[in-house]
Amino acid sequence: VLSRLSREFTQRSVLSAHLQPSGVHEARDYLRTRLEALGMETRLQSFKVPMREFRGVNLRDDVPAENVLGCWPGSGPGVVVLGAHYDSIPDASLDGAADHERGGGRGSPGAMDDGSGVAVLLHSLAALRSLPLAPTVYTTFFSAEEQGSYGAQAVVRDLTVKAPQFQGALILDMTTEFKGTGSDGRPHPPCHLANGAAACDGIMLDTQGPGRLADLEREGGDGDGVSEGQRNLNLLNDLVGSAEAHSKSGQYVRVTKDPVSIYHTDTTPFWEAGLPAVYGATIAHRLYPQWHDHDDTLRHLGGELGADISRMLTGWLAGHHAAGGTVDLERTGGEKAACFSHFRDGALTENPKPFGSGERLSAAASLEKTALALGALTEPADPLAAPAE
Repeated sequence: VLSRLSREFTQRSVLSAHLQPSGVHEARDYLRTRLEALGMETRLQSFKVPMREFRGVNLRDDVPAENVLGCWPGSGPGVVVLGAHYDSIPDASLDGAADHERGGGRGSPGAMDDGSGVAVLLHSLAALRSLPLAPTVYTTFFSAEEQGSYGAQAVVRDLTVKAPQFQGALILDMTTEFKGTGSDGRPHPPCHLANGAAACDGIMLDTQGPGRLADLEREGGDGDGVSEGQRNLNLLNDLVGSAEAHSKSGQYVRVTKDPVSIYHTDTTPFWEAGLPAVYGATIAHRLYPQWHDHDDTLRHLGGELGADISRMLTGWLAGHHAAGGTVDLERTGGEKAACFSHFRDGALTENPKPFGSGERLSAAASLEKTALALGALTEPADPLAAPAE
């Protein structure tokens, strides 16, 4: 079944907008529909990717792209961002400068990178939809990550909220286990978490923000005396605690706190802006041999670790951000705000631009099937359930 599903992926690169049907536009429309079905208000955010990122392609202008944003309004003034990128590596016929050292120039369907992150977020939102939350929650599906996190840069550029009102971002990329031999030449067995024990990959949580952790004395945010580095550590510790309490593989959590080694992820723009953020992935994600490969398909992936990361995410929001009692507006910094009021005026649009009538839902359906495949082994985590034993 997974092999059949993986063959149905189409390209979701920024440059697939030049194809008919346009995979990236189909995925955009599908994700927006899914978020609205979960009770979220949605908007699109348009931006452009510089032509220099597409060497070998005859372009006359920078390339347009769009982020998909969903919002649940909270009962208080705080803001939390959940993110994953929905684009993938383009075909060499479209982008001669893309990363094709593994894929032979045929682009990537992006099941692991980052269909897995998209699926884990959708899975988690389904579990959280009936839970009242204190902060406003934004789900951001970024485009143009593969060209240099341009979608995340656009979100950070247009955000008008700072810490402490901005309580944290959790960005997911490559968030489930792979099966078979890794690029290290070692076997990577599938996860079997049903009995609370795992001999497989584990969760990686990273908040290395450049210079932030090394400079814990530097004050950040709105002058409340808490440093930028300490905000990142506080967010990291909250997520580690949730992983230990709610994830069946919690004992395998690895925490990276190296401020020198910067991953190329959508988390980096948040760190550079002084906003607390954590990058969530699997420990062995860099050993996935189909990374940026034309064979990055569902047949190589398991789903249990993705479900476990969903348990961590839902447990974190339920445990630290569930609405209860009276919200202290003075302490949390501000007043209750409506959805999308935390963005610059004019930055977001409600309706997509027309891209023609020839679009189909093949790429969108492939993302849905990714979500179903990752969620098939377990029901969505109950955020109010007792912690896993």
